[in-house]
Amino acid sequence: MRKSCRFRVLFFVLMILVLTAVQVLAEKAPGHYLDAERYTLANGLTVIVKNKPSGGQVLVNMWIRTGSYYEEDQYSGIAHFLEHMVINRGTENIAPGDLPRAVDRIGGEQNGSTRYDTTNYYIQGGSGDLGEMLELIAEMCFRPTFAQDQIDEERPVIEEEILRGQDNAGQQLFDATMAEIFKGTNYSRSIGGTNETVGNCDSQAFRDFHGRYYLPNNMILILTGDVHSAEVMPLVKEVFGDFAAGEVPAAPEANVVIPPKPVVLKVECADLEPGTALAKMVFYIPRTKVRESAALDLLAEAYCGGSYSILKEAYASSKDISSIDCIYYEFRRAAMFMFDVSGPASKISSFERNLKTSVSRLFNQVEKSRFESAKQRLETWVAFAAETLAGMANMIGAAEINGDIEHYQKYLQAIDDLSASEVKDIAKKYIDPKSYILVIYYNPAS
Repeated sequence: MRKSCRFRVLFFVLMILVLTAVQVLAEKAPGHYLDAERYTLANGLTVIVKNKPSGGQVLVNMWIRTGSYYEEDQYSGIAHFLEHMVINRGTENIAPGDLPRAVDRIGGEQNGSTRYDTTNYYIQGGSGDLGEMLELIAEMCFRPTFAQDQIDEERPVIEEEILRGQDNAGQQLFDATMAEIFKGTNYSRSIGGTNETVGNCDSQAFRDFHGRYYLPNNMILILTGDVHSAEVMPLVKEVFGDFAAGEVPAAPEANVVIPPKPVVLKVECADLEPGTALAKMVFYIPRTKVRESAALDLLAEAYCGGSYSILKEAYASSKDISSIDCIYYEFRRAAMFMFDVSGPASKISSFERNLKTSVSRLFNQVEKSRFESAKQRLETWVAFAAETLAGMANMIGAAEINGDIEHYQKYLQAIDDLSASEVKDIAKKYIDPKSYILVIYYNPAS
């Protein structure tokens, strides 16, 4: 990142006065983010600044290292419920409902999301309003009030979202699959919780969860767009520097019990169209290194990633399988390789046979043209994601959460280096054709 001499001197002074640690990622990778700058404030808040010309726009994105995985059983869903409270139900200095209006007034947009391992909030707007956006993010993350009357007013919104999921066959199938493959771990629970568990979430439960995890040393603040560290870091220090660090509880281990033989579940589901069926076949995979993760992504892409992919072609005219996809899912502490199929309810007896055949094909070496096409599609996806402010922030945040800000550079290098033979070997290493979960949802024709 270029600076004038005056900015370099100012930057050096600020490093001494403001920061306890700094890592400048100076080696650049064109089109990606190694030219971002990473700082740690005295209270442990990680700050990453990525200048990306964007027509005067800037994205302020706060990541918290907590999500539904970190919840206690009786409060399942509280991480997502808290996200709603933070945005909609008031802080020490913002009345309930006023935060969205404050963002509207500066012509910006805001939202949040809760996953198994993370929660994040963002505001995007003009760079001239960056100070106000930082203040709003600070209010959301550090000063929510959790008034009981506001909790009670927001709870029906959460219950409605739970109900929508319960009425959605695809969501039901995903939740049932997660509950089976990760049985006995916190990944087995739905992110939204249940009506019973969100009903348990009172003001004290919110304060306890927030106090454990919404700590500056458990957060990552990402600023990307028309923003420069020399100008923004004093402001970041002023807004966030006085929040106290704390001890973050250790997360429970994800001790997955691998089934010694296949597990097959069939569930009749009235929420599907009559005569149709959906199924997921999943294989548990422990967390892997970047190269192996890239290989499993490449495997899924080669077999199901496009109309030219192996399994899409194989089932194009099938009467048993209407559609097929596969995907490699990676969480903070576990992963899974999943096949996703649909077809006629009358053919569910053939689903397992067809899927087992599909799995056996993963251990064949992919022909060169298909393999190179899969590589190109993955590389294009990463490049496309990096083009938007939100995409860039998500890539940086995910990499930092996983402890390696250079993750996507290593990932792309692995994609480029991997051979079809090595991908085949990694498939054999991690995908056991004798140990899987198959969950089938179907609605017989009337």
